[in-house]
Amino acid sequence: MGIVTGYILLVATILLLFKFLAKRLRLRKVNAFLMKIHKYLAFGFLAVGAVHFALVFKVLWTRSVWVNASGIVIWIVGLALTIVCHVMKDHKREIHFHRAFSLIIGLGLAVHVITYYVDFGNYQSIVGNIHVENVDLTAVEDGDYIGDFDGGYIYAKVKVTVKDHKIEGVKLLKHLNERGQKAEAIVETMVNEQTIDVDTVTNATNSSKVIKKACENALLVRDRQ
Repeated sequence: MGIVTGYILLVATILLLFKFLAKRLRLRKVNAFLMKIHKYLAFGFLAVGAVHFALVFKVLWTRSVWVNASGIVIWIVGLALTIVCHVMKDHKREIHFHRAFSLIIGLGLAVHVITYYVDFGNYQSIVGNIHVENVDLTAVEDGDYIGDFDGGYIYAKVKVTVKDHKIEGVKLLKHLNERGQKAEAIVETMVNEQTIDVDTVTNATNSSKVIKKACENALLVRDRQ
């Protein structure tokens, strides 16, 4: 849902900014239409922005500081602009605030979108290059082994328990994700099939790969806890 609300905010922001351009370009019909919905767009932007923040809050740490900072700036400036232009209705200050704040919002939007897609591209590259190799359990001594893997937008930390050269249990200590919770069932499959290189969970492929890689790292490093 975070992605959906993000696109809604993008469309709303573009429409709000286009209102300024429509007036300057003398697109009368377009300007008249946007004038009618401008106020509702502004309040809708703030409401959806708050929902968007709540939805992505748990994964903010995986985003770059530029993505987070620009998003916060856009919402705060949008709030200030809405208060001045649609709540206080200070016409003397309205035009000055509108121009300055619209410029800040436009620049913030550009930074937010660009840095987000750069981050997303890096994440896809990391996850796409994950290769999990099966571990020879006959070479692993009894004990608990901790391992993790950071996939950018997904992070997993696991504890793998080995007894008599068999996987006795896999505990998911931490799994930070957006829509990959279904992948958590994969740890039971590892125990049942006695291998970490099991099939990924449908609709949670990336989280599955990150969890498997974390298990591989635990057994390969073999840091006895």
